Amino acid sequence: MLSKICKNCAYVMDYFLSKEWFQVLIIAAISALLAYYSLFYFAWGTGFDENLRYILSTLPQTQGAIVGIVASISIVAIQMVSQQYSTRITHLLLNKTFWGFIIAYIVSMSYEVLILGFMPTARIPVFIGGYEISYHILIGILFFFVYFDFLILLPYMKNTINGLKPENVIDALINSISKDEIKNYRSLDSENKDYKSARNIPKNTLRTVYYIIGKSLKSDHYMTARNGIILLGANYSVLAKKGKFKNKKFFESYIDNLKNLGLTAYGTSFSISREAIISLEKISKFELNRNYDLSLRALNGIKKIGLLYAQEYELKIDKSDEKELIHIVFEKLGNIIKFILSKPKHNEKIISKQVTFKIMMFSEILKIFELILDKLNSRDILKNEAAGTLILDALNNFSKPVIEFIKTNENTEFVSEIVCNLSKTLKNFVKLISKTNEENESLNEYLIEIVKIYGIILDLICEKTIEKTIDTILLDISEIWKISNGKFEQIFGIGDIVENIDNSEKIKCADSLREQLIEKISKQDNN
Repeated sequence: MLSKICKNCAYVMDYFLSKEWFQVLIIAAISALLAYYSLFYFAWGTGFDENLRYILSTLPQTQGAIVGIVASISIVAIQMVSQQYSTRITHLLLNKTFWGFIIAYIVSMSYEVLILGFMPTARIPVFIGGYEISYHILIGILFFFVYFDFLILLPYMKNTINGLKPENVIDALINSISKDEIKNYRSLDSENKDYKSARNIPKNTLRTVYYIIGKSLKSDHYMTARNGIILLGANYSVLAKKGKFKNKKFFESYIDNLKNLGLTAYGTSFSISREAIISLEKISKFELNRNYDLSLRALNGIKKIGLLYAQEYELKIDKSDEKELIHIVFEKLGNIIKFILSKPKHNEKIISKQVTFKIMMFSEILKIFELILDKLNSRDILKNEAAGTLILDALNNFSKPVIEFIKTNENTEFVSEIVCNLSKTLKNFVKLISKTNEENESLNEYLIEIVKIYGIILDLICEKTIEKTIDTILLDISEIWKISNGKFEQIFGIGDIVENIDNSEKIKCADSLREQLIEKISKQDNN
């Protein structure tokens, strides 16, 4: 318990210490404390006037030199960063922190010059606005400014150096995208419009981020590119809420940029394409109940990256990134299926339009599985025994969520559509396996796996008595019986059709299914 409290306290402290306003607050408090105690050591007796004038005449010179040095360093930093990234990020360095630092020194020097000008040589009381101001207060303010100006240098330099890190530059750019920029986002159209002033050219911070990440890829700065993509994926929901979905073009460009980065990363570090896929998965799930087109767009981005890696798949799969990335694509597609078929949150109403879109998304995901495996098969990759495990991986990633969905969902129409789509995909998998199986007999185990999936689904569907769906599944099985050259013989085993037969009703169901299936197979043979 104590350790948990300590961790929470440490987290809170780290959070506040990372905020510039909190750092300024701490420095102000320390400066005030030091100024208070310094008053006790000030020479108020002999030499008071000389000491005061010496301090007041020296401090502005010292502070002016510091400001000059800091400004020079900032200009050099701007030049270096502009060369490395883009000239469009200078506003990140000439930010509120920079101008706040300059203003703090200007206020301090102005106060010192003002005090030097009106403070009398004799100790005549000073009146400001009709009120007598104690010398102790005036000198105390002076000490406060002196301590504050010198102490503020530490966090300013630290924050400036950290701000030059590539990841922080990208993060700052993304966070600088305002609500108005999202709302007014539009593509450049110089063919139809005359931009006579630089102010009229549409601002595109997102393009700058894309340019920096792309340049990092070309320069082999893979860590920067990877972290930039992670930040793009993590900040999408923040920008979506900020923009309130008022400009669809902005988010379409956002998704397309992520997709293009994932495609461009092929042949570089494997982790970059992986992070692009993960980011697109997050966006697809986030937009699922908000904007169907954007969710589908993100899903198509995953498809494009997966197809690229399938197209360029190498035969030396044991040391290839392609196989691992395709496994990741299948895993993320499976995660989206789980999200689509998950139970709605408490008191959340599902409208028919959402159900229709979920069915469409599920069907689209199944097609992506098929397309990637077809692409691999067209290059004879699946004939390799190790590469063949991708078939099993695909089967597991889309069948397991469906089985859980059938068990828990009571919407028979929704269940029926999902199961019919699944059965169609399983049939296409059998076609694929049958083609490959001519030279790789070890792939028979995947046919057995498909039989088991059909058996479990038939068992669950029989319990829900969805007759139309049962008929569709049996029709698909009868078709693939002929495709697989009779290798679906296992389907006649009661244990394969019914997962656990523990009562007479299930036995009757199994017998009925068997009779219907034999009838349909006979029709197929006659045809």
